[in-house]
Amino acid sequence: YNPHWDDELLFQEARRINIAQYQHINYYEWLPIFLGWENMVKNRLIYRVKGGEYINDYDPSQDPSVLNSHATAAFRYFHSQIEGRLDLVSEIR
Repeated sequence: YNPHWDDELLFQEARRINIAQYQHINYYEWLPIFLGWENMVKNRLIYRVKGGEYINDYDPSQDPSVLNSHATAAFRYFHSQIEGRLDLVSEIR
């Protein structure tokens, strides 16, 4: 909460924080399971950092968009990783 910020600034800052958290979870917790930690470090998708260390490698000249064909193929693969059954109620009570 910052009393000097209007609603739009507060929304945009919260949005930035949420996107950063989402990207961190994807790149440092989820993708290494599929691609391998060492492979991701070798290809500079993630960095070997000590707890809490921050790497600022942001490059505003890079285009962050994703090709539709690539996104479609990746999503299809990861959808296939979902188990075929979802338990909504636990049988153990």
